[in-house]
Amino acid sequence: MNLESNNPEEQKGFKDLLRDVIIPKVEIISVAIIIIAFVLKYFEASGYASIFSVGLTTLAITSYLYAFLYKTEGFLENLVLKTGHIACSISIIGFLFTLLHLPGNQPMLNIGSAALAIATVAMIYLMTQSQSKKHRQITIRFVAILLLIAPTIFL
Repeated sequence: MNLESNNPEEQKGFKDLLRDVIIPKVEIISVAIIIIAFVLKYFEASGYASIFSVGLTTLAITSYLYAFLYKTEGFLENLVLKTGHIACSISIIGFLFTLLHLPGNQPMLNIGSAALAIATVAMIYLMTQSQSKKHRQITIRFVAILLLIAPTIFL
């Protein structure tokens, strides 16, 4: 009985499982937690700060992990992917610091949002060149994070 398969679809490793299944689901769960925290804040319920912390920290971790899960052939694409995802992570933590009124929020927001804006423009350029579904998804993620943190940059 041969346990090894010649089908490349069945030979996916843990990194592929992490990138394709686990992290996207954790990302969706963290966004749901953030939405719940916003609702609790709106209704002035106690404990929303802890829920914000969990949701935003989880989202920042998934964004940081995405930076190391994509490996491409092109140098520019690798640079944009890594810079953009790490900038997302920094921006999200800066957003969390802003919501919780912690010191150090402004430098994180400034550096993270500037790097993320540059990475978004570069990703849009790459998206127009390749028409890849992966590039489109990553560009949407970058723009969504920019829209999330945009109001807090000017506070």
